[in-house]
Amino acid sequence: MTAVEGPARGTPPGVCSGEPALAQALFDPISVAVVGASDNPEKWGYWLAKGALAGRGRRIVHLVNRRGGSLDGVPFHASLDGVSCEHVVVAVLALAPLTHARARALLLELRHAALLTGWRGAPPVHLDAAAAAVCAITRAAAEHPELAELKVNPLLVHPKGALALDAHAVLQHPKTPHFEGS
Repeated sequence: MTAVEGPARGTPPGVCSGEPALAQALFDPISVAVVGASDNPEKWGYWLAKGALAGRGRRIVHLVNRRGGSLDGVPFHASLDGVSCEHVVVAVLALAPLTHARARALLLELRHAALLTGWRGAPPVHLDAAAAAVCAITRAAAEHPELAELKVNPLLVHPKGALALDAHAVLQHPKTPHFEGS
């Protein structure tokens, strides 16, 4: 999982100036945490960590692996509890497949999670249905390595359930290498 934290550089904490600031926070975050970082080049966690470390001069990079270790001299945190985080999480990326509990927890880490739990008198959405949908999407991605991309957008989540309104899948080119694991 990669947690991208915001706000964007130069934006005071608690200030949201709309979608451009959200996009800047996503593409130019102050810090990034890679959960599932690995020192094994055969794992996705290695490549995600290496990519994050490439931007180390522009942002703080936290590498998390419960077994410990290090990559390029940067030690792994055993959990996110060891990472100081004062910013709002804008996006959460996780390696597939996810458990229901993990998907639910990730949804509640989002910047606008209050919209899911009932905001300004609105009823809460069916968070378990949203988590089940996320699990189904990640399970499909994990079980079908022939997929290069799998996207569901939008996913309509309401008080009685969740419904994928559109989905898009792209098959992997036969010569594209496939990496196993994280």
